Amino acid sequence: LAQVQRLFQIMALPWSIRCLVILTPCIRAARPAARPWLGLKSKSCEDFGATVMYGHCFCPKEKMATTDCGNDGVVNFKLESAATGCECIDMPHPWPCPVRSKPKTGSICVCLKGLVASHHCKAPGLEELQIKEKQPSGCECIGSDSFALDEKIPVDVAALQFCEAAADLLRGELFKNGYGQPDARSNQYAVTYAHNWLNQMLPVHVCQQALSASKVSITDPSLSFGRMAPLVAKANSADRNAWEHALTRVCHDECEQLVRETQEKIQDIATTDIDNGISFTRSCASKVVQKVEAETLGCCSRVCGWNNVTCMSWPFLSPNQKIQWEAQCCSEWNVLKGSSRQRMCDSVLSPADAAKVSKNDVTEPPDVDTDAVIVGQDSFLFWTDAGVKSDLAKDYASMDGPPQVGEPVDMLILMHQKHLRKKGLDQGWFEEKIPGDESLLQMGEGSCEPPPDMVSCTETFKKWYRSTCTQETGWNYKNKAHNQALKCKFSMPAEIEKTPLACKKKFGKEKRVANYFEFKPDDQNVVCQKVESCKFLDKNHFAKIGDKEGAEERMNFEQIGFWHFVP
Repeated sequence: LAQVQRLFQIMALPWSIRCLVILTPCIRAARPAARPWLGLKSKSCEDFGATVMYGHCFCPKEKMATTDCGNDGVVNFKLESAATGCECIDMPHPWPCPVRSKPKTGSICVCLKGLVASHHCKAPGLEELQIKEKQPSGCECIGSDSFALDEKIPVDVAALQFCEAAADLLRGELFKNGYGQPDARSNQYAVTYAHNWLNQMLPVHVCQQALSASKVSITDPSLSFGRMAPLVAKANSADRNAWEHALTRVCHDECEQLVRETQEKIQDIATTDIDNGISFTRSCASKVVQKVEAETLGCCSRVCGWNNVTCMSWPFLSPNQKIQWEAQCCSEWNVLKGSSRQRMCDSVLSPADAAKVSKNDVTEPPDVDTDAVIVGQDSFLFWTDAGVKSDLAKDYASMDGPPQVGEPVDMLILMHQKHLRKKGLDQGWFEEKIPGDESLLQMGEGSCEPPPDMVSCTETFKKWYRSTCTQETGWNYKNKAHNQALKCKFSMPAEIEKTPLACKKKFGKEKRVANYFEFKPDDQNVVCQKVESCKFLDKNHFAKIGDKEGAEERMNFEQIGFWHFVP
């Protein structure tokens, strides 16, 4: 009743006075706690020395919000993001931080919300960065989506481009069909439709064309056999037929895995990752391509006995197996110069042939040496104790998963640091490990069953591994330069089928100390001899094929003599 009477009294007043009376309680109530529509309930901006404006807390002039207030802005913050320690403090002069960032500590700044350090900064892609005076010129904080769109590696790698294109196509189809709407059913429909559409767009043969094609082969039809075309061109008719058959499966097994991995990871790559500032390039490299390429390198390495210098098992493969291996492991275009994959493939060729097939391999820019690591064509890099204590590791200490001893170097670091591989290895910051490195060299000893890291290899490769492993049993090797010092008597070279097995069988029951075999990658200068006697022979000074003792004496085929001692 009192309120009704009060209302009638107000209505009886003149209009101007009536408005003043009505508005005065509102003006008095213009305190944060009385404005639930601003979301300021249990605490107020005034508690932190700020005033409320447009739903945000604003520090007074010449004041800034500490990082405990959140990183929404330099002078403004949301009340719900304010934590203990939040306050408005004097703004430093001169401003110590890169553009669009604010101080966190005396030497560390933090980018504002949704921003990351640009490509010009010492540690691109992170929210935290060092103060401006310790940064290169041009360092600033930019939108995480802009950072992702600009993030590329400077070389063209077919497998990576295949994944990137698939992600770009899927993202377009997702949003074309209603993805990102509040309605969960619309999102699910978009995802289902886009996945079905993408599966139809990514048959294995499309991937094969992408990996074995090249700008060079388009203009030069003679190179339609991939990077191994120079070998096919000079092959005899029988070998050429074998090449043509083998090349029908060029990249087939790799593409089956590449398509499968792309389809499994594509939604995160096309949506979640890009929204978090992670580019298609980085996502595809870390989640798909590095795994696929590394497993291809690992399987090919296992079969040929790669020890980072020589394919020690190569002489033990048949001529047809060699052609199939080269077609499967080495015919893909866009192999990177200097990578483990290139060196492995070239190690089984004569110098002249290696120069021909490597002519069109991709060269990294002068200041970049990690692209082969990024795409899995080279040894992985792992942090050492010295590396974790380095300035580089300190720059990236704030990243998710900071550098730790024994852990792989993060893709973000690999993509944005110049001369990183060489500098890191020279300084002792990193150590290298090729796929399967712990057991790659243990061939011909113990079990010849494929090791666990060959689980994803094809059955054909597993079969070849068993075969070469069995044949290698009993064979040793030594630097040919030591032959003269052994004072051995060798028979005249014998005509054989150019394999160690043929050499082993050649002399039957003839009396001898050992069978001696030399191999040349061109298969034209194979030597098979009987070792009749030796004055200074110590079998303990010979290395078993792939044995750890031999790892220190890794040589190419020009230097190696293979020995099979007779009991």
